[in-house]
Amino acid sequence: LIGVVVMVVAGAVRIAALTMLMVMVMLWSLFLGFAALVQLIFVDATIAYAECLQQAMTLSRQQQCTSQMSDGLLQQLMGQ
Repeated sequence: LIGVVVMVVAGAVRIAALTMLMVMVMLWSLFLGFAALVQLIFVDATIAYAECLQQAMTLSRQQQCTSQMSDGLLQQLMGQ
């Protein structure tokens, strides 16, 4: 009887662990899909940011690139 109970509990734990793993995988997939969608929507700002970073030789210039990208994204969101 104890062996059966242990097997049932072990099976329930295994099912719970697999369910949690599946939920985590689904959430991670949604996150990656959202990140890809954002890049597609803001492709111009993404390309400009990548080009700016390639040309940036200092940390200050990299920060300017980030600031310009943020401003560009806000302008796109506001429709300007």
